[in-house]
Amino acid sequence: MPLALLYAIPRNSQDWSNWSFNNADSHLRVINAIFAKFQIQVPYLSVDPMPWNSLPDWLRNHQQMHNDVDSILNVDSSDFTLPNFQDEEQMQAFIFSHADEHRSWEDFLGID
Repeated sequence: MPLALLYAIPRNSQDWSNWSFNNADSHLRVINAIFAKFQIQVPYLSVDPMPWNSLPDWLRNHQQMHNDVDSILNVDSSDFTLPNFQDEEQMQAFIFSHADEHRSWEDFLGID
């Protein structure tokens, strides 16, 4: 999965489905790389598909996975539990800062 896909701004439900899939794929690749490098098992919490009817739960689970990986890789984390996806600026800030964090992880772990 090209990491660049996490930088794509979703404009419709299909875009969000694609983003959600690519996000989950990156999380799994990172979890596998952490296990291979450090023999640490990071819990995977379901993040695909995004359940729009229970978005706060998804945001919490997703944040927990970020916190877990950030603590292992010593990466400064952002708070991804607060975005209002109805606000274009907040949604774009979420997308870019989230993708930057994944980029940091994948760079550190040597994921192609």
